[in-house]
Amino acid sequence: MAKCELCGNTIIGPPKYVIVEGSRMMTCSECVKYSSGEWKPPERPTKAIQRTRRVLMRPPTDMSLKEETLRVVPNYSMLIRETRERLGWPLEQLAYKVGLKESQVRKIESGKLIPSLKEAKLFEHVLQITLIATATETGIESKGSKPQTLTIGDIINFEDES
Repeated sequence: MAKCELCGNTIIGPPKYVIVEGSRMMTCSECVKYSSGEWKPPERPTKAIQRTRRVLMRPPTDMSLKEETLRVVPNYSMLIRETRERLGWPLEQLAYKVGLKESQVRKIESGKLIPSLKEAKLFEHVLQITLIATATETGIESKGSKPQTLTIGDIINFEDES
């Protein structure tokens, strides 16, 4: 059973979605008198959205770029937060649309958690933004790439050949 976010009592009947001092809350019918407005909770996903999520979860058919070379862009948190705010979505609505927990999306938006490539693809699809780039585009070297500077071994080999 749901509990009133204002008084803590068990909600009997349907909950009321109201705004109290600028915060969206789910309250009982008694605490509605403290609200300054109402809000509509996000709708449950339709079967079409569930199918879309399944399609997004499938591995890509074009394997021309190995996943090891793909990285999440460094400014991912700013891009996600600004786009969500521009769309006027509350955090819980974005979390619902990408299929993640609200706390996880909050950590991703604050930069405390880097999304996996799979999660980044979900954010890209829902928000229509680009969060994934190749390692060279992001300025991050991939594992095993050779540094472009001379080493002592290069110099010794060069001197031996002459």
